[in-house]
Amino acid sequence: MLLGVVLTILQLQPLRIDKKVFLPGILGLLTIATLLITSPSLHVLTSLVGLAYVLSSYVSSLLGILKRGGPLFLLLLFLIPILAGSLALSSPRCSSSGEEPLDFNKSLFTSISAVSVTGLSVVDIGRELSIEGQCVLLFLIQIGGLGTVTFFVLFMSILGDGLGMRQSRAVREAIDVFDPDQFNSLIITVFTTTFFVELIGFLALSSISESSYFSHLFHSISAFCNAGFSLNADSLASFDTWSLLIMGLLIMVGGLGFPVIFVFWKRLFRKEGYRWPLHLGLVVMTSLILWLSGAVLLALNGEGWGSVFWSVTARTAGFSTSPVTDLSVFALLIMMFLMLIGASPGSTGGGLKTTTFGVMFLVVKAELSAMSKVVFWRRTIPESLIKNAAVLVMVYFVAWLVMLCCLTWLEQSALADGTVSFLSLAFEMTSALGTVGLSMDLTSELTLNSQRVLMVAMILGRLGPLALVVGLASVNGPGDQGVRPEGKVLLG
Repeated sequence: MLLGVVLTILQLQPLRIDKKVFLPGILGLLTIATLLITSPSLHVLTSLVGLAYVLSSYVSSLLGILKRGGPLFLLLLFLIPILAGSLALSSPRCSSSGEEPLDFNKSLFTSISAVSVTGLSVVDIGRELSIEGQCVLLFLIQIGGLGTVTFFVLFMSILGDGLGMRQSRAVREAIDVFDPDQFNSLIITVFTTTFFVELIGFLALSSISESSYFSHLFHSISAFCNAGFSLNADSLASFDTWSLLIMGLLIMVGGLGFPVIFVFWKRLFRKEGYRWPLHLGLVVMTSLILWLSGAVLLALNGEGWGSVFWSVTARTAGFSTSPVTDLSVFALLIMMFLMLIGASPGSTGGGLKTTTFGVMFLVVKAELSAMSKVVFWRRTIPESLIKNAAVLVMVYFVAWLVMLCCLTWLEQSALADGTVSFLSLAFEMTSALGTVGLSMDLTSELTLNSQRVLMVAMILGRLGPLALVVGLASVNGPGDQGVRPEGKVLLG
């Protein structure tokens, strides 16, 4: 009853959102009427109706703010499941019997790692979390795997004019593979492909392994979402060759990106009169080159057939078949390079993205060949795209360097006494920013502040280029400044 009175007061001034007083007046009269009635059910009903109205008012106010700031929208979509998951994981029901409930820092770190599909962990998932906690973690992984881009496009389709013109234009430019009219088809493709591929992976693992069905489901979703979480303390070291093959295929399909899968579906049903887009060619070609070159370099270093899986999992998946600490320095450097590049745009993985790396590689190739245009697949890459790629590379590198410096500064004492090496810190930061999840057994040994730096890195790595593109589109630049004379600067 008291809650109903408080909500009625809040309804009278809901952040100056709606000046109409009809609905608040009706709710107020109902609340006053329930004061004279002793029925608890009426009190609860009135309180719930009032709460729903106040929440809707606050949501309307929030949408007004989001209309003026697209990056805030992305951050909100990211933080809501993180905070909800953190609260859920800290519940005693999510901890195994005999284990203490996760404190706020551990639950927050685990939630961020799951939603960002990174895989870094400060707890033993299989031992410290109950079946309910593992289900919560799996749900967070699924949300994160569907991707920030997917939910952004979904909310664009639902809200209509809820976003500003600049934000809508920025999103269309960021996912220029399809027309705006195809957004709904993309959403359908994303959800159907996700659950279909994960189901196939679950059935395939169940047919060749004697583990529990929940274990097969968990690893199938974790692999397709490139999350890297495993119920086993040794990750995938106990998996046989066929199971590793299935896991590798799930990782590769998830890392290609939903835009590529969407194009393949269109080609399947429209065999005539459809031209392969440039995006698909660049993603497939760059991914193949990175997979093969990484496997060859790791094989030359003595990793054997395991180098094939290492090359695949280093591209944002984060599973391991042996301790990372057993790898040589050369192998670690190769894997750090693969981790920085990451998966493809619109995929379940993070990182700088294969298309960004591919565009910059083509630019270098064109300059060395004295070509006036950057051409790929008989199509010219526009200058605006090249500038965006250069900005993304620079911002990504600066973010990596700044956060690595913060991590090094926070771990000065550990570096001084030799318990931590600079290479292990650099590997950890690269894994976090690339949302990979591989670690040299260092994550849980870091200080609390260092773990917070990793949390920020995982969030930035998952939000990816889209947040930067939308953010740049939200800034009002100066007007036309006229034509200025060219100047020359000495390079090299």
